[in-house]
Amino acid sequence: MRILQISSARSIGGGERHLIDLSSGLVERGHEVFVALRKGAPVRQQLTSIAPDHIFEVNLRHALDFGSALKLSRIIRENEIEIVHAHLARDYPLAALAMRHNSDVQLILTRHVLFPLGKIHVLTFLRVSKIIAVSHAVARALSKQPRFPKEKIRIVHNGINIGRIDEQLERFDRESVLGKLGLPLHRSLVASVGELNPLKGHEDFIAAASKIALQNGEVDFGYSLTSAAKNVTLTVSDSSGNPVWTGSGTTTSGDNSFTWDGTKTDGTQLDDGGQYTLSVTATDSGGASVYDSTTVSGTVTSVDFSSSTLKLLIGNTSVSSADVIGVTS
Repeated sequence: MRILQISSARSIGGGERHLIDLSSGLVERGHEVFVALRKGAPVRQQLTSIAPDHIFEVNLRHALDFGSALKLSRIIRENEIEIVHAHLARDYPLAALAMRHNSDVQLILTRHVLFPLGKIHVLTFLRVSKIIAVSHAVARALSKQPRFPKEKIRIVHNGINIGRIDEQLERFDRESVLGKLGLPLHRSLVASVGELNPLKGHEDFIAAASKIALQNGEVDFGYSLTSAAKNVTLTVSDSSGNPVWTGSGTTTSGDNSFTWDGTKTDGTQLDDGGQYTLSVTATDSGGASVYDSTTVSGTVTSVDFSSSTLKLLIGNTSVSSADVIGVTS
């Protein structure tokens, strides 16, 4: 079949990744795929399976860009397109307008998000053959739309190219990442596949990752020494300043790490969720202090914008952004 994909995306997210993988899969199955994109669209560089003369630049400025609709109509007619597939809401009306003189062509839409469609899409509803919802939640949201043809909804979950992820994992050096973070090798690393932003529910991921990271009840501290020490005493105190654990630390010049397992000096397990600090006393053979600074590693559970200084919350602990010396995902 001869299929035209339409996308006005200005960046690459999950929907664009879907477009790239879908187009590649269709070509592998013997279909002839054409793509209409905005000029300079970054997705073009990744459409390696599509012949260059099958990729068209169209303004696609907004939902009522009649010039773009006319150009799409010409592309459909001249290339004998059988199916038009639009991926973004602002492209739906343009695709529907382009179908006006191509009544034998089927219009397929893919809906990735839960936001309601505006009144401008009434024309789209009249011409659409099928609309793909990428989840049951999206299908339910579409069904609530007034005058929406519910019988045309089909649920097709977005596929993930596992091979691409496997390639990344093969190159991933876990020990190196943990080493850069100053974390022991037994600590868990939690990752996410996809884009992290508020619209994608990134706070849910952060909260889940935090719970996983805190399951073992351990806290990773770091401290720096200006030179090698003869004696290093570490003291963990609670939020009231009361010492709960005391022990010895490594004496190497430079950065050192210490993992506290959440127990008191006598081995009694403390409850998770408390706020604790580390104090370091380090002296050389002459009794002079060689202590430089202390750090703590933790999973950010939320961000506080309420004051002029951005603050990161690690569980119940608030950390000023000015005190952050490194961030990793």
